[in-house]
Amino acid sequence: MVVTEAAGVDTWKLLWHVDPDGFAADQMRSMATVKSKRGYLVPQELHGVAGHQVGFYPAAGVIYAEGHPAQADALCSPADLVTAFKSVEGELLEADVPLPGGLDMTDFYGERYYGFGGVARLDSTLNLRTSSTAEGVAIMSGVAALLGQVGKQELWRQRGRLETVTMHGHAGKRVLGRWYDKGLEAGTAPLGRLLRPEDQRRWEKSVRREVSELTPSYVRSKFHDRFVPLWRASKGVTVAGPLVIAGKLKDAVESGAITAHAADRLAGFMVMEQVGLPRPARTRRRRRAEVVELGLVLADGVLEEVEIELEEVLEACLDAEGWGIG
Repeated sequence: MVVTEAAGVDTWKLLWHVDPDGFAADQMRSMATVKSKRGYLVPQELHGVAGHQVGFYPAAGVIYAEGHPAQADALCSPADLVTAFKSVEGELLEADVPLPGGLDMTDFYGERYYGFGGVARLDSTLNLRTSSTAEGVAIMSGVAALLGQVGKQELWRQRGRLETVTMHGHAGKRVLGRWYDKGLEAGTAPLGRLLRPEDQRRWEKSVRREVSELTPSYVRSKFHDRFVPLWRASKGVTVAGPLVIAGKLKDAVESGAITAHAADRLAGFMVMEQVGLPRPARTRRRRRAEVVELGLVLADGVLEEVEIELEEVLEACLDAEGWGIG
C-alpha cells in the first residue's frame, strides 16, 4: 500500500539582472569568488544565505539564488511561494547582496532590463510512502522499465541498488524530471520507503515565470503534464518478484498469448538481466519491449515476493492533495 503525503516545491532558482558594468556587479565580483561552471559562487559554504546557493554570472550581469523555498527537506506549498520569495529577498539584502528591488519582472521594450529576472528553475514533487522496501524497489523498477519505452532515461545505482531514474527529452540532453529514493538520499528512511516523483522545469530567458504565476493550480498542472504519459503507459503493468512473474508467463502461455518457448526465453532474459549479463543494446531493447508488452516487470533485486499494479501507484500520485489548492 502506498500513501501520498506533502506535495509542493522542493527547489527553485531566482534571478536578478544588474548592470554588468555598474556598482552592483562590482560588489558581486568581490563577494562571489568561488569559480563555478558558468560563473562564480559566494563562498558561504555555498548555501549560506536563506538556505540558498548564491552566485553571479559576470558577463550577463545576473545574480542568482538557488535552493529550497521551505526549510531543510520540507516541501513548500505553491500558495506560500510569494511569501518565501520575500523572505529570501530580505535575507539576501541583509547579507549585502546588491539586489534590485521588486517582485515583478521588469521589461524594457520587450527585453528584460535591470530588476528581478524571474524564476529559472522549479522542481515540484510529492512524498510517496510505501509499506515495505520490496514495494518501493518494485515501484522504481516499474518506472525505469516504462520510461525506457516512452522516452530516454538514465539510471543511477549505488551498491547495486536503483536509487534514481532520470527522465530525459527525446534528444537525450534535457532533463525533464526524475524518480528517486528520497529517504535513502537524505538518510531519513530505509531503502524504498520514501520515494519522490519530481517534475523539473527549466525556463529560458524569454519565458521565465514570475513568482505570482506559480499558483497551486499551475504547479500541479505542470506536475500532471510531466507524469500523465507515464500513467497511460502503466495501464495493465504488473511489477513483481520472480515467482509471480513465472506464474504470469504461465498464464500467458495457457491463454495462447505467447508460446512456451517464448515464456522460457523471456523468463531467462529477466533473470539474467538482474545479474547484468552483457547483451547488445538492440537485443535488450527488443526483449524489454516484449516483456512490457505483456504487462510484466521484474522487481529489481527483490528477494521476497511482491506484486504492484503500477497504474494504481501513478494514479495516486496524480490524484494527490496537498498542493495548496483551496
